[in-house]
Amino acid sequence: MADAGLSADKLTAQAEGGSRSKSGSRSPSRYTVREGDTLLKIAERVYGDADKWRLILEANRGKVGADGGLDVGTELQIPRN
Repeated sequence: MADAGLSADKLTAQAEGGSRSKSGSRSPSRYTVREGDTLLKIAERVYGDADKWRLILEANRGKVGADGGLDVGTELQIPRN
């Protein structure tokens, strides 16, 4: 599992802006966990605010370890802000 703390390699988000449905609303984006990723660092990357890590946690309860750890290669849903 990648460390749940603040240390991390450079992050790369996939489909950062999400996709538009037929109704025009934005669907959640997806992010593939890389070595060294943390919820804090992912939140900083996709939202510009590390304090929003809880949004990612809530959308991915079954994919995040009890200690906040993330498995490399896991695809996370990134909800709209």
